[in-house]
Amino acid sequence: MAMAAAKIRAVLADGGIQAMSLEEMEQSDDFIRSFNIHNASTRAFLEAFDANRSTGHYSSDDCLSWELQRLAAIAEKMEAQQSAWEKECVEIQERRETRFAKDKKLIQAEEAMLCKMEDELTALEQALEKASLARHAAAVSATRPPPPPIPAGFAGAGQEKAMAALPAGQPQEPGLQNPEIALRDSGSEEVDVRSHSSDNPWEGHLE
Repeated sequence: MAMAAAKIRAVLADGGIQAMSLEEMEQSDDFIRSFNIHNASTRAFLEAFDANRSTGHYSSDDCLSWELQRLAAIAEKMEAQQSAWEKECVEIQERRETRFAKDKKLIQAEEAMLCKMEDELTALEQALEKASLARHAAAVSATRPPPPPIPAGFAGAGQEKAMAALPAGQPQEPGLQNPEIALRDSGSEEVDVRSHSSDNPWEGHLE
């Protein structure tokens, strides 16, 4: 755009016309003063051109030189506005990238904290579960009554029950059989085994 403005002003200078600056054109022309690259239109420029030419106060050469002045001013203003717009875009992009990097670090820190909290919560849940199981076991042990003691006179009865639990028809070892039960089953007379000092309590008493 600057190159276009410089070329137009060079043509004006070659024709003996002094080129006007952008500030001078903004003071003299409403269209140049309100021109903005964001809302500029070709239709508005042509309408302003027709309005200047239809006044009849200026010759065709004067109108042509004035429009060239306007074109040079518009080209310079567009170049300045475009540079400012591009600079603003770069600054916006840099601010976004900076904010993005900052947010990314913040998110990573938050994720690390959440992972740590999750591990701590898992450990607490496991500890609570173990404590609950321990309390339950202690409560069961406290409410369970102790087994009653076995009377001394029931020891023999326990042995007879153990012998009765053997399968029917299975021979019993002599050492496990009660002498009194063996005598009663064989039909022999009862003898007082305590009155004999022999190693064999049955010797001489069984026919």
